[in-house]
Amino acid sequence: MGVLGKDLFDIHRSITHTKIQFGEKTYWVEDNPKPIPYGTVLVDVLNFDVSRYKKSLPQNRETNNLSKLRKALGGVPLYRYYASEKGAFAKDPKLDFYISLAEDIEFIQERYVWFLKAIFEKVEPEKKKGQRKLTPAELISNSAVGAFVSGVSLGENRNVDAPQVNVQYAMLNALDDSLPAEIVEKMYFDRLLDFVYVEFMKGMQKGFIPKRCPNCGRWFLQEPGQTYAYCSRPIQGELNKTCRDVGSVNSFQTKAHNNDIWKYHQRAYKKYFARIKAGTMKRGEFTDWADKAEKIRDKALAEYKRVRTEDERKAIAERFKAEVNFVE
Repeated sequence: MGVLGKDLFDIHRSITHTKIQFGEKTYWVEDNPKPIPYGTVLVDVLNFDVSRYKKSLPQNRETNNLSKLRKALGGVPLYRYYASEKGAFAKDPKLDFYISLAEDIEFIQERYVWFLKAIFEKVEPEKKKGQRKLTPAELISNSAVGAFVSGVSLGENRNVDAPQVNVQYAMLNALDDSLPAEIVEKMYFDRLLDFVYVEFMKGMQKGFIPKRCPNCGRWFLQEPGQTYAYCSRPIQGELNKTCRDVGSVNSFQTKAHNNDIWKYHQRAYKKYFARIKAGTMKRGEFTDWADKAEKIRDKALAEYKRVRTEDERKAIAERFKAEVNFVE
């Protein structure tokens, strides 16, 4: 990482005055050379057990254990990405910082969860084939929460107004030829709350969105171009299985169980696939049938969704059943 200008005097900074260098798809914390995707710290905060951190806080100001507090700070999102020891900085934070940090984390966990739930409340968990993926800005606008993006840091009072930040520009690889050349925005943050606001908004601009896994309940980062509803964390007690593996199967089984069109499509699919194994159908013929059946299925599903009576749905399903079994 480059060391230029003001950075030469950084040894006099408090450890809470955090330097971030924002790049095109990732950013860098302090002197840690590891690039971090946008939204990573917010996801960390949403999954963070703040109660454990609060246990490290002293019961009264007369028993301030600085070493214990500094160790606890090393496990907090954002600060755990520091590459160097916190003691490398000359000024330690006051006790008020550690106390307000817990309050900031609790605020983020409450307010940002509310904001994200509002965005995704009416959105399909995973994009269907041929369906246009809405941009983060469209999701926010459609959810009528756009007013919270500007000026209030997703908050409700002037104590959590959006931060006023100064921006400097730097070359990322000023002193390291092994890194690709990139112009970065360099900013300094004194509060985790302020940093998360900027990280989240920059990430949304670029398509990085935090989502909650319906299976394990933990938050994960959906990167640009992805539409997963489930995270990729391994399931405890399940060998080589992730939430995404199990979630996709369960989601499909539920869909097939509750919709006759999906049910008939799967029966026909298994029927024709069995012919390949039996040698009575060539794989190319099966592929042609599967493509045609998929188009008929999607058309029938759209019609199925529009009608209101059970008799109409039954008629559509029966017609579809005949069509997919006898496609030429």
